[in-house]
Amino acid sequence: MEADLPETTDKFSEGWEEHDIDGKISGTIDFDALMTTTGLTADGLIDKIIDREDILALFYSENMTNLFLAKTKLKSHKVEVPGEQPLALSGSLQINGKPYFVSGNIMPSTFYTNNYTSFSWDNEDRLGTVEASQTSGSAYARARRVSSITTNDVILFVGFLSLTSGEAPSVQLLNSVGSSISAKEQLVEGANLIELTATGSDGEFQIELSNTAATEFYIYNTMAFKL
Repeated sequence: MEADLPETTDKFSEGWEEHDIDGKISGTIDFDALMTTTGLTADGLIDKIIDREDILALFYSENMTNLFLAKTKLKSHKVEVPGEQPLALSGSLQINGKPYFVSGNIMPSTFYTNNYTSFSWDNEDRLGTVEASQTSGSAYARARRVSSITTNDVILFVGFLSLTSGEAPSVQLLNSVGSSISAKEQLVEGANLIELTATGSDGEFQIELSNTAATEFYIYNTMAFKL
């Protein structure tokens, strides 16, 4: 990562170069191998460049206690097959927006659902997957977190949305009795790093996924963190 620091040296700098303006921050991630949780082939990765889609970059410690998260775009991609060796992937990811260094995934272990035709939540690998469908009308699924929340607390919702058909789901925070305590944000296809700011306090809170029309979707790498 690097910061653009425009020079602000003037006649009062006494010969020292000064940089008093904080410019833009950018970053790249170079890789020599790549694992994808959505089963992308080499052609699929190249399509990410052509279609200019976001990729969720996720690096974590062995026990999942510390994570680096960022939306990225695939800047370059190289496929090599030297002799009879296994296929090798390498390239560079351009960080797209604000990255996060986080710890302590607070995503609850259970969802309670209402009106989804089908809904499943698998968090066995600590990178949860939501699979849901609804033929018509409104539906929601709520995961209760038994810990306090205070006004202006920020919860980071993380997930990679694969929308098969219909409406993309939305996410928001609810208090213990089901009243909204944050803005409702609709997920976009691909990588989502959504900050939900609490507008109220309670001894516990809920994370709600909802739809108002027919849908079928998957959310991979579903996590939540208190910033």
